[in-house]
Amino acid sequence: MIKKILEILKNDKTIKKINEAVKKVLKIFIIKSNGLFVMFKDKKGKWRFHLKAPNMEIIAVSEGYEKREGCLNGILSIKKHAKKAIILDEENK
Repeated sequence: MIKKILEILKNDKTIKKINEAVKKVLKIFIIKSNGLFVMFKDKKGKWRFHLKAPNMEIIAVSEGYEKREGCLNGILSIKKHAKKAIILDEENK
């Protein structure tokens, strides 16, 4: 039995499939436990991101950025500053 398993694992295609399956499982675990920033190009060609909660609900939407790097910097800025941000409720001005 072990010899058969070792023979299968010697096959590059099998190893590739195993690696892909492990990556999918890790992505699901990371997404479910931490949420996810999704970067994409909109219909006008601008870069945007959505912040998704662990349940995959969109909880924040970005402005449009001309370059991918600008979009990524927006994400990094949120990650840096949101932990320390103060909540200001302006309902009762």
